[in-house]
Amino acid sequence: MAFKFTIGRKIGTGFGVLLVLTLIAFIFTIVTITKSKQQTDSVVGQVTPSVSALKEYNFILQKSQTLISKWYYLQSANDDPAKTELRNLISKDYPHIKAEINSLSNDWTKEEKEKAKSIIQFSDGLFKLYQEEIMTPLNSWESYQDATIKFTVNQPFEDSQEKIKMLYNQLNDLITQKEKNAETTTQQMFKSFTFLDNFVKLLGIGLFIGGILIAIFTTQSITRPIQQLKKMLLSMGLGILPKERINYRTDEIGEMGIALNSLVESMESTTEFAKQTGKGNFEAYYKPLSKDDSLGHALLKMRDSLSENEKVLEQ
Repeated sequence: MAFKFTIGRKIGTGFGVLLVLTLIAFIFTIVTITKSKQQTDSVVGQVTPSVSALKEYNFILQKSQTLISKWYYLQSANDDPAKTELRNLISKDYPHIKAEINSLSNDWTKEEKEKAKSIIQFSDGLFKLYQEEIMTPLNSWESYQDATIKFTVNQPFEDSQEKIKMLYNQLNDLITQKEKNAETTTQQMFKSFTFLDNFVKLLGIGLFIGGILIAIFTTQSITRPIQQLKKMLLSMGLGILPKERINYRTDEIGEMGIALNSLVESMESTTEFAKQTGKGNFEAYYKPLSKDDSLGHALLKMRDSLSENEKVLEQ
């Protein structure tokens, strides 16, 4: 059975194209929004807190350097507030920020994890040096008066200053790297939103123009042949046989056109037969359209009657 591109299929195809375009727009929008949400979650949930934690880590190192310098240079009792503050920093503040960075680093790159691990190990060694080689020997007012202790502590203190400078450099490199990652992720997020904005605008214009073109095509493919059918039928209603014919189509209008073309051809045949009969040509060929063709059978009967009368008149 030959495929027929019916009117229903034409209309369905038009709406189908619009639905497909709308579905594509919906899918692209969902994908872009999902990707942007993931990037936003990355910035808000991981990158930004990581940068904040690293900066707080840096602040603790700076503070420890200031406090250990006071411990070394300023003669004071063991319960001095600055000394108490340094002990709290080492026993509470530092473990807390270290645990936070260890938790955040689970989502970092391999290189960033290695840097963080190295910094923490270095920091552990630094604070161990503070406690064992500076804070413990200089644990009383009198210990500052002991030249031997002062001499013994001097070298570890100088070493700690060098170590903390190295720590600053490593930590600042890691902070810079995380900030660049945050900036890159943010730029990608804005690019995604810009792409989505442009895509939706272009697709909206495409849907508008496509809808107009589909509507025009569908309307023209239906209304134009219907107007032609109407014109032919009105002409036949006035007794005028149309010269034009309906072009072949595979839809319902095409089927009506075939039927109308056949009707016009049969009417032309009937008209020609009637003319020949009127001229006295009773041998003209004519075949009724069917057994129920009352006009055709009436014409044949009329021809036979006229032929019989002609013979009678001749006799």
